[in-house]
Formats: sequence, structure tokens, C-alpha cells
Amino acid sequence: MPINAIIRIGLRLENLGHEKITDTVKGTNLRTKINAILPLLGVELSEQQRQISLNQIPLRNEVTHFKALPELWFDAGEKDGSHGKISNKIQEFFKQYPIIEIERQIGTMFDEAIAGLPHVYEATQLFKRYLG
Repeated sequence: MPINAIIRIGLRLENLGHEKITDTVKGTNLRTKINAILPLLGVELSEQQRQISLNQIPLRNEVTHFKALPELWFDAGEKDGSHGKISNKIQEFFKQYPIIEIERQIGTMFDEAIAGLPHVYEATQLFKRYLG
């Protein structure tokens, strides 16, 4: 996940050790990473990147933690179980955020975020000045 990679690099640039970084990444939910940790590191996601990331959380949780409800069939009709409901939610998500747009947003997220970190920007400028 690009967000975890961005956080790992940002925290390493802040001189945190591997164990603390790993604890932070593992122990922090995605909403907190986006709303608190990235801004503390000086990283701002575009509004589209932010919305895609936040809006996929409930779908991810439903699929990952699959709190399955069975489909029910009875003489008066039927009621969708978890599979049907999750499938509908996933279809709605991809209508709102086509896969090509997600790919484009995620593809640029890492490069834009890392390039915007002050230490990385300064290093890039030094590299260009003396070696480029």
C-alpha cells in the first residue's frame, strides 16, 4: 500500500527506528494514517486520492472480516446474504471510482507524496545542483 510506504519513508526521515515505524504502521488504522500521520509528515493527498482511500475502508472491512450472513429463501421471497450485499456495494464503489482512475491516482500518490517531503526535496535539489 503506497500510504504505508510513504509513512515508512517519512518516519525514517524523522529518525525513527524500524521497530517504532513498524508498530506505527501496524497499529494505526487507515483513517488515522490519512487524517493525522500523513499531514504530520507534511504529506497532503489530493482530494480524489483521499476520497478513494477513505471510501474503500468499509468495503475492505466487510470483505476482510466477512461477517457472513446467509442468503435466505422462503416461500414469500428471498433476502440477499452478505455476498449479494457486498457485491452491490463493490459495484457502486467502482461506478463512482472506475478502476482506471484508481490506478492513476494510486500511481501518482507515492511519487507526489515523497517528492513533497522536505528532506527529499532538499536532497533532490542538491543532487540536481551538484550532479545533474
